[in-house]
Amino acid sequence: MQSLLQNRHFYIGLITALCLLIFTLDLRISLGVSIGVVYLLPVLIAKRLPGIKATIWTALVCTGLITFGLYFAPADGEIWQILGDRALALFVIWMATGFNIERKQTEEALQKSHALYSLAEELGKLGHWEWDKIKNKMVSCSEQFAKIHEMTVDEVLAYFSSWEQGIVVVHPDDRERYIRHGRDSAVQRVGMNLEYRVITPSGKIRHVHDLGKLVLDDEGRVTGSIAPWE
Repeated sequence: MQSLLQNRHFYIGLITALCLLIFTLDLRISLGVSIGVVYLLPVLIAKRLPGIKATIWTALVCTGLITFGLYFAPADGEIWQILGDRALALFVIWMATGFNIERKQTEEALQKSHALYSLAEELGKLGHWEWDKIKNKMVSCSEQFAKIHEMTVDEVLAYFSSWEQGIVVVHPDDRERYIRHGRDSAVQRVGMNLEYRVITPSGKIRHVHDLGKLVLDDEGRVTGSIAPWE
């Protein structure tokens, strides 16, 4: 939290300093059409701050400084050219601001969706994983899947580094049935649908239901599988 606040203060200070520097240059020399490019820098830096308020406020400040510069900056060229340069600068700034806002809203929506999905998995005691057949290892899993195995996500991904290693957690009495079903599923090109038991590091036995779906490439070859767990 402290690090986040420090970064926030750093970026706010950097944006403020840049705006003041650019405005000072604008009052001393004619920036011409490049004014839009230099004022774009603070707007792009504002992307690193959380939320959309910082981006909007930065764009508003830049808009105000560009407008003030119209009256106080040294005139260089015809009035229509000066107005055109300022208008183009405002257009560039607000286009970038619009893209920043859309990106942040998309990121926030994805974060919210992920949080709700994780909550649903936890409440329903569900989990999911993804297996890469080419690399022959697990490449992703949910936190709930890791909890079922009494591990963290990183520990699960390190542990399930091969098909043979993944079989170790299956209960010995279910292991042969699990291997046979897995091979049959691959041959028949259908996902797994099997109930079996797994043994956790602490020795607990848990009953799980594996519902797999195969992942195919453009040529129809099996490249992996994805499965929810319950």
